[in-house]
Amino acid sequence: MSSPVPPQLDVASRPAAATPRGVSADRPPTPPVGVQVAGLLVEAGILTSEQLALATRIHSKVQTSRTLSSVLIELKFVTEEQIRGVLRSGKVDAPLGELLVELGRLELQELKLAVALQHERPDTPIGEILVDNHFVSEFQVVEVLADQLGLPAEKADTLAFDTQLLKRAPPSVYKANLFVPVRRDGERVVVVFADPANRQHVDIAKRHFGQDLVVAIGGRRALTSAVARAAREVAAAGVVAQGGERGAVARVNQVLEDALANRVSDVHFEPGRERLRIRFRQDGVMVPHDDVPNDEAVAMIGRIKVMAGADIAERRR
Repeated sequence: MSSPVPPQLDVASRPAAATPRGVSADRPPTPPVGVQVAGLLVEAGILTSEQLALATRIHSKVQTSRTLSSVLIELKFVTEEQIRGVLRSGKVDAPLGELLVELGRLELQELKLAVALQHERPDTPIGEILVDNHFVSEFQVVEVLADQLGLPAEKADTLAFDTQLLKRAPPSVYKANLFVPVRRDGERVVVVFADPANRQHVDIAKRHFGQDLVVAIGGRRALTSAVARAAREVAAAGVVAQGGERGAVARVNQVLEDALANRVSDVHFEPGRERLRIRFRQDGVMVPHDDVPNDEAVAMIGRIKVMAGADIAERRR
């Protein structure tokens, strides 16, 4: 069976609890997220009623910035993974912002400020506002959305690609629908989406990678970068197939052209056990750019040595 995707759910625009959720005539107010989580932990037999009562008393006496979940964890009554397991059950009714606060990823005052900023930018998802203002990282948002949707989360900016999988669809498809295949899981292909709830995007991916693909979620910005990197890898693979040395020249040239286009101050080539990691320093921050398999990296390193006037026969310095 393929991974479930909830219908008609825009993961990028979930609300952030700008104001307390109201009371309707036929529905009581939704309990705070911490109370919901604790109740489900008791229901699952992970937490006892006595432990919950103690944690609740302590929580009522500590600072308001402390969440009930953080108190439960500090008392060693539960683990964060158990709390996230409850979130993955789909039984917690809470907006993205409240969940980030409850999990300790975000301060309540930061959420209030982000909500105020969203009033000025009503068409901007709260997650994007939180990331833009450096309140949370994009992947912290992705992790919570993944828990809500019951999907695996992937760090799209550090993904290592399977070039043969990438060739199954043209780069234009990845760019238009913002998804990319990353690896095989048995007979299935794992595909990372910026918006896995978009039925059209998932259906297009299925045409290329099979009806039983594994749907995963990644950050929109990280996936935009990953899709661009995937296109370069496919292009470089084609050049390498025509001639290894010419392929290395093209890849090194492309890295340098990308560095110039992004106005980076440093380019780092970092050899690893299995792959050559390439990172750029932008505005004083190191950011991932590309990963190259070692069988291709050898030719690239040789090309760099030639350009630098180094001895290509020297391998241990």
